[in-house]
Amino acid sequence: MSQIVDPDLQLLEKWRAGDRRAGNLLFAGHFKGIRTYFFVKFPQEHEDLIQETFSRLVKNRDKFRGDSSLKTYLYRIAIYVGQEHLRRRYKVGGDFSPTTSSFADVSGRRQSSILAAREDHRLLLDAIWNLPIEQQDLLQLYYWQDLTARQVGEIVELPESTVRSRIRLTITRLRKLYVKLRAQEHTREIEEDEIEGWLVALRQELGRATVRES
Repeated sequence: MSQIVDPDLQLLEKWRAGDRRAGNLLFAGHFKGIRTYFFVKFPQEHEDLIQETFSRLVKNRDKFRGDSSLKTYLYRIAIYVGQEHLRRRYKVGGDFSPTTSSFADVSGRRQSSILAAREDHRLLLDAIWNLPIEQQDLLQLYYWQDLTARQVGEIVELPESTVRSRIRLTITRLRKLYVKLRAQEHTREIEEDEIEGWLVALRQELGRATVRES
């Protein structure tokens, strides 16, 4: 049985050998996904964070040993860059924890109006910002960055089964937050599969979005 060759690793080896075009192709292949990851969190500052993430990849390219895919390695860098930015931007200290703190807690801001056009999508984004940051990352990585549960597990260092279980629990929590933000208890019930459908639709909208005027 032939072994599947990761094209990213092939490009990486060529880049390490001095092929700048291979490096450019590697960046281009992941730019859109990394842009979406940061655009959702930091729409006004995402370009600087994208640059910082790829700069760190350049700095550490010879240290990468291929223990995971390059794609998951790159998203691991992006998570670190985003959390460092949160600490600097909002001066959060020892009480900041990605497992319990949300972007809404840290920033005190709502940015959905500059990201999404549909009201249900804006409310869903607001609900996502009220999730703990680690839970938000799980949803982003799985639904918006074209990563499998196994790949997400590589990034957050959890077994695939645990990732799937936590995603289901996060969807349940997200539905409750969405209903609470609507503040309309007597409207029709929102099902979890409908929430998942909106997450998929938002992936397309955010992928082509620019910052909207609030």
